[in-house]
Amino acid sequence: MNNKLKTTSPIVTVFGGSGFIGRYVVSSLVKSGYRVRVAVRNPNDALFLKTLGQVGQVELLRCDILNYKSVSSTMKNATFVINCVAGNLYETNYNKMKQIYVDGSKNIAKNAIDHNIKKFIHFSSLGSDINSESMYFRYKAEAEKNLIKIFKKIIILKPSIVFGAEDKFFNNFASMSVISPIIPLINSKAMFQPIYVGDIAKCVMFFLKNDHYGSFELGGPEKVSFKNLIVKMLKIVKRKKIIIDLPFPIAKILAFQFYVIDKISFGFFSPKITLDNIRQLQKDNVIESLSNDQLVYDFEFVSIESVLPSYLYQYRPYGQYSDLKDSANDLKN
Repeated sequence: MNNKLKTTSPIVTVFGGSGFIGRYVVSSLVKSGYRVRVAVRNPNDALFLKTLGQVGQVELLRCDILNYKSVSSTMKNATFVINCVAGNLYETNYNKMKQIYVDGSKNIAKNAIDHNIKKFIHFSSLGSDINSESMYFRYKAEAEKNLIKIFKKIIILKPSIVFGAEDKFFNNFASMSVISPIIPLINSKAMFQPIYVGDIAKCVMFFLKNDHYGSFELGGPEKVSFKNLIVKMLKIVKRKKIIIDLPFPIAKILAFQFYVIDKISFGFFSPKITLDNIRQLQKDNVIESLSNDQLVYDFEFVSIESVLPSYLYQYRPYGQYSDLKDSANDLKN
């Protein structure tokens, strides 16, 4: 890294920078010339981030977001702060969920005030609602409410389902299609507006460059039902499966069974579905806020079909050679 970059480039502290969204955000920041401090629980798990930039451009710091001094140490001389801490979507411990989403984010915001941070970008979730039956959505909404009170120049980004090479949505269902003749869904009619993780990183850069503050919902160019998303996925992985819609009562029984397995295995087998996930799926997850219409992004959001084949090919019957196999069959016919 050259001396000019060391002395003049703004410092951005990114919490949860080694996560699914965080790593793309860090990559975009580095490419734009920022110096990045990545605050994570275990720096050893984030070593791959250092290779994204020049020597010294990415600094890894051990941090506990529930510890005020620990958070404070990551913000010295920083200009911007980004909270990408996502937590575990399949978390069954509501106290832990509250600590991560509510207490941790509040701690970061208070430190941002103390260190005169210019902008604070916080990731929440599309569907967050203080009155939701889902604790995940309620805690996300509670965090938003707190942050707006604490930090005036807050930017809250609320994405729908996020897809990309490391996602847990399409990858989980694609891996299921490899071993199971059926794909069970909960509320297959629920609508989603999937957004590519790379586009989320571009949104972060957009808000860093422009003075827009408040809460913003993020979604891709398409609104698609849960079932049609799986149909798209199955077409890409070239597998024919039976899609069934599980009634909520049966889904709740399965969720309870997963919960019991998780507890008796001391967390070794993480649940594939929780009761809170079921509550989340009871409503559509698409952009409804009119405030988004006032924004004109400086890039085009990519479609699902333009990205999924790039990483789901591994689930095809012949992996990367499936297209060659199909071509050979066509020649025989």
